[in-house]
Amino acid sequence: MRIELLTIAGCPNAGETLALLREALALESVDTSVSVVEVLSAQHARSLRFCGSPSVRIDGRDIEPRPDPEQWGMTCRIYHHGAQSSGTPSLKELRAAIRRAPRSAR
Repeated sequence: MRIELLTIAGCPNAGETLALLREALALESVDTSVSVVEVLSAQHARSLRFCGSPSVRIDGRDIEPRPDPEQWGMTCRIYHHGAQSSGTPSLKELRAAIRRAPRSAR
C-alpha cells in the first residue's frame, strides 16, 4: 500500500492530518510509511492533479471524490463531514479509505 500526504508549505492542517492518518493505519493494523509530498507551484499542482492541502492518496487515489476533479491548485482543502466541514479528513473517512485498498496491497 502506497500512502501519500500532499501539502503546501505552511499548511495549518498538514500536521493534524498526518497524525490522524497514522492513527487510522494503526487502528486498521496496517504497517506502512506515509510519504509527505510538498507541492511547490501551480504547475506542480496541475501535474499532480492536486486538489488542495492537505490531500491524502492511497495507491494513487484521493480518499474523497471531488465534485470538480479539474480544479487543481495551490489552495487549502475543505473536507465535508455531513453538515460540518473541516480542514482535515475525519478518522472515520481515513479508516474507510484504508479498508477500500486492495487486500494484496496491504
